[in-house]
Amino acid sequence: MPRDERIPEIDRQDKRLLTMVKMLAALVRERAGTSASFEEESRAAMEVMADVLWLDEQARLEGLVTTAERIEVRGRRYRRLEQASSATYHGKWGTHEIEEPLYRQEGVRNGPTLKPLDLRVGVVGKRILPDLGHAIGHQWAKEHSREIEETLSTFGFRPPSRTLIEDGVQAIGGEVVGAQEALDEALRADEPVGSEVASVSVGLDRMAVRMEEPLTDKARDEALRRREGREYERTPPEPYGFAWRMAWVGSVTTYDAEGEALRTIRLGAPADDDPATLAARLADEVQHVVEARPDAKVVCVQDGASDLNVLRERLKQTLPEGVERHHVVDLEHLMGYLGDVVTSCEPPGDPHHMNDWYRGKLLTDDGAIDDIFRGLRRRAKSTPKSAVAARKALADAIRYIRRRRPLMRYASLTKANLPVASGATESSCAVFQLRVKRPGSHWKPDGLRAVMAVRGLVTSGRWNATWTHLAAWHLAEVRSV
Repeated sequence: MPRDERIPEIDRQDKRLLTMVKMLAALVRERAGTSASFEEESRAAMEVMADVLWLDEQARLEGLVTTAERIEVRGRRYRRLEQASSATYHGKWGTHEIEEPLYRQEGVRNGPTLKPLDLRVGVVGKRILPDLGHAIGHQWAKEHSREIEETLSTFGFRPPSRTLIEDGVQAIGGEVVGAQEALDEALRADEPVGSEVASVSVGLDRMAVRMEEPLTDKARDEALRRREGREYERTPPEPYGFAWRMAWVGSVTTYDAEGEALRTIRLGAPADDDPATLAARLADEVQHVVEARPDAKVVCVQDGASDLNVLRERLKQTLPEGVERHHVVDLEHLMGYLGDVVTSCEPPGDPHHMNDWYRGKLLTDDGAIDDIFRGLRRRAKSTPKSAVAARKALADAIRYIRRRRPLMRYASLTKANLPVASGATESSCAVFQLRVKRPGSHWKPDGLRAVMAVRGLVTSGRWNATWTHLAAWHLAEVRSV
């Protein structure tokens, strides 16, 4: 069907809309040229729509400008200042120069000023409009600021400079971290727990992140010595180096009665943060599930490292009595130790399928770990001292199992379709690493804390709800008085 015959299908009753659509179509054809390719015509259409949306955004901003002599905001009165004032606002479709008077609180000499438009629109950062803030915050979970600029431009938007985007995402990330407790509560209140939820797993883990740290003592002196003779246009920064630090990652996953994963919530924090704080947030997420589904079973499954016990202890303090709960050492970590024993003590290629035997026995018999432990000890006693690798593998496995045997009974959990491996937490580590361990990446604690918070929200499917709350907190009613 020819294009002009298709247009009336949009809305036969709205002649104004029809006229506007025809005008836009004609403008697109004019810009693209009569011999334009499909790609050129599409690009022209995007440019035309960007112009139209920019004009609409400009008109809406101008329509919200305040010129009253006095206004009231959040119970406080402000008076208009006489000097002319304008500000630049940044949206998806470009920048807007808006003239609006400044206001100062009555009775406050030389106090701070405000622009009512900022509060009526709910700008973030350096006057970034909410729709752009929502977009760049989401993309920051995946890309750095230069890539965000390129991505938005590729899709036909007209973003501000990379520097302004960087300032904006840092401000957004900082707000997310600063409001974390309130956001957690608001998000949980927004999210009903489905009736299909039968169990929930939770775990804590660590991952290495390259951190930027100031040099001290001899290392700092050496770095300063290397600078001697150089000319700087600005004051040079303090010398810094890099070190790998173990950041914290946690996950909460819900499952149905068949053991199929339904959803995973991911949280992260830099190494400097107290793990007890992250453990408390994870426990609150679990509590939210069991409050809605009292019959849901809770499984804390993670590596056997002692620094992760903080989560187990927090769950004991948080969860109400009567909730069925299990604490489990991740099966795959245990299999790693047993795999080393197989590699070092069995013939090459594992012809007797000992790896499969260990796994099968553990998954079908809760007492298997006791038999395996006794077998490893007997084998260690009979292994000659000359078999260094075998003795080490056996010693490591025995040491790992000795105190953790009560947490290595997997058969009954497997039969009940409960998780016995920490794949959800391990994969959450990988999800965070995809963002924070890109080539050349290094972080300061505040930056890492912010980007992990935002990435956790995005990859947990919580960013849109988060932005709804953040944007609302930036809005305020402006009344003329």
